[in-house]
Amino acid sequence: MRMGLTQLTVVVAAALGAVTIGSIGVTTAAELSLRHVVQQETRSLRTLVVANTFEKSVLDLETGLRGYLLTAQPRFLQPYRQALAAYPGQARRLKAMTAGSPAQRARAAAITSAVGGYVRNYTRPLIREARTGHLAAARSPRATAAGKAQVDAIRARFAALTQADVRAAAANARSAHRLRSLVLVAGIGSMVLGTAAFVAIAFAVRRTVAIPLRRLAGA
Repeated sequence: MRMGLTQLTVVVAAALGAVTIGSIGVTTAAELSLRHVVQQETRSLRTLVVANTFEKSVLDLETGLRGYLLTAQPRFLQPYRQALAAYPGQARRLKAMTAGSPAQRARAAAITSAVGGYVRNYTRPLIREARTGHLAAARSPRATAAGKAQVDAIRARFAALTQADVRAAAANARSAHRLRSLVLVAGIGSMVLGTAAFVAIAFAVRRTVAIPLRRLAGA
């Protein structure tokens, strides 16, 4: 049974409306998801920056201490003092940046604890020992090796945290690319279906109105 022009127009308009509403819904959901993914990606990148700054402070603690022990000159402790003042704030920022990930938050807490132990149990006692006339003991290979082992362990913890953030940033970038593609496909699909609906209505008008009118005119 053939549909009349009115029926065809109603059916096509209803189908086009449903498709348009569905396309808008998909696009909106994809855009919201994309916004969330971009926020996560930005947070991962900021976490990397904070972690790198924190790690640099740990290296400044080590190099400042080493310079002082080698020269016995207090002025070489300047990088150590600056890092000592800076790292607690960096540790708090790293903890805040990793609040959304229990695994990363645990890594940040372990790093903070390790750095605190390094300062409290190694660098400060060694500086006191050097200042009280036991510079040779503070410079001993045993003391140096103990400090290096602690710093190496801390840097390994930083590496684990940053590698996890790099993987998360890469995964977020892939998700963002897929969501952008989905938004593009939804937009193109809506345009194609709209064009198809217009063509269908035009064809129906031609078949049900224009052709009969020409026949009538010829008669």
